[in-house]
Amino acid sequence: MILLNDLRRLHEPCAGELRKALDDVLDSGRFVLGRACSRFETAFAAWCGARHALGVANGTDAIEIALRAMGVGASDAVITVANAGGYASSAILACGATPVYVDVDATTMNIDVRALSAALAQGVCAVVLTHLYGRLASPADVATRCAEAGVPLVEDCAQAHGARERGRMAGTFGAAGCYSFYPTKNLGALGDGGAIVTDDERLASRVRQLRQYGWDAKYRSTLPGGRNSRLDELQAAVLTTKLPHVDAQNARRREIALRYAASIANPAIEVPVRGGEADAVHLFVVRSRHRDALATHLRREGVQTDHAVGLLADVALEVPHRRIRLRAVHPVLLPRIEPQRVELALERADVITAQQRSMHVERAIAQAETGLDELAPCVGADDPVDPEVAIHLERAHGVLGRGAEAAARLLGRHVVAELDQALLDVEDLGAVVPPAVDAHGSSLRPRRGPDNAVSSGAR
Repeated sequence: MILLNDLRRLHEPCAGELRKALDDVLDSGRFVLGRACSRFETAFAAWCGARHALGVANGTDAIEIALRAMGVGASDAVITVANAGGYASSAILACGATPVYVDVDATTMNIDVRALSAALAQGVCAVVLTHLYGRLASPADVATRCAEAGVPLVEDCAQAHGARERGRMAGTFGAAGCYSFYPTKNLGALGDGGAIVTDDERLASRVRQLRQYGWDAKYRSTLPGGRNSRLDELQAAVLTTKLPHVDAQNARRREIALRYAASIANPAIEVPVRGGEADAVHLFVVRSRHRDALATHLRREGVQTDHAVGLLADVALEVPHRRIRLRAVHPVLLPRIEPQRVELALERADVITAQQRSMHVERAIAQAETGLDELAPCVGADDPVDPEVAIHLERAHGVLGRGAEAAARLLGRHVVAELDQALLDVEDLGAVVPPAVDAHGSSLRPRRGPDNAVSSGAR
């Protein structure tokens, strides 16, 4: 089996170096915030091109502590995206703030810059910019827009170690860059770990306090929001050992990505454009309407895969006479709502599948009718018709008839009624779900019109 993450194979070339690094820490007798951590922070800051690097316990803590160091707290709003696994959302919520979700670009799956500009105009206190799958999310452009709005930018670089835009490293475009060193990352520890990089001296000082109880001296806590979130000496030593290899490993990742892009030619698989210095190629994610079947096929061929999805998604539906956006809500994010009610709303939202199928049927009918129209001039009314052609024509007309009936059923009043009910149920849940924002700055939460019908949130 070709593993998605073969960490044993990854560590084989440097196993001797890693064992020596671990032995050195054991011999030192110091395991928290000692020389190994200081050495790594110095080396990582230099590699990133930042003045400061502060080790913390993990990448999610890095985002939370960076936001707290900027003063983000209760009643504040922070922009992020909903398709990045929920880590930024968790950090924002841990600060007591509210995530404001904006659209993503359909090609890169990173934040849609136009939607970001619209959301910035609504008044927020920070932006968390995730570089998803290792591909930079136009950080220079985003940083400029944030600066113009007077809003601090935090980069989520958990998947973008070594990605650069015009020579400038991920994490150095905003006020702070947050890294995860989970074992599967491009720079991974042998356990959890994270870091915050910044050029801001005051911000770095606040991060140092917040990662250790808010202390300004031992046992004296002077900064609210402090916690225990420290990068231990063993992980710091491992990271220092592995850091010099990251650029070469990223180059190899780009080579493999180019080979995938050149070799995968199945029309049912949407292959992304990847590579270049702005892409660390943490994950190579393809899209297919036959995702599960593709994963099963690859598993049978000895290739392990996984699903790259988030917990929140805005699904756009085409319904006769209107366009509606429906938010699928994951029960984990709504602890105050009865799970049964959430499940009911999601079950009713399964009508999405029926609606999508109806669109496919309509397209197939249109294509078949076009084909018959093109064939008709080739067969004159008085010309003898080949028996085989006649059979195929008869079958084609039969399929068209059945397809039209199916499409009518799927697009009928029953579907629309069920969809309306699902939307109303989800709207009831929406009171505790932060609104998404589209490229025009409008909330994507469904609204009720004067006639009590649900209409599009985007106007």
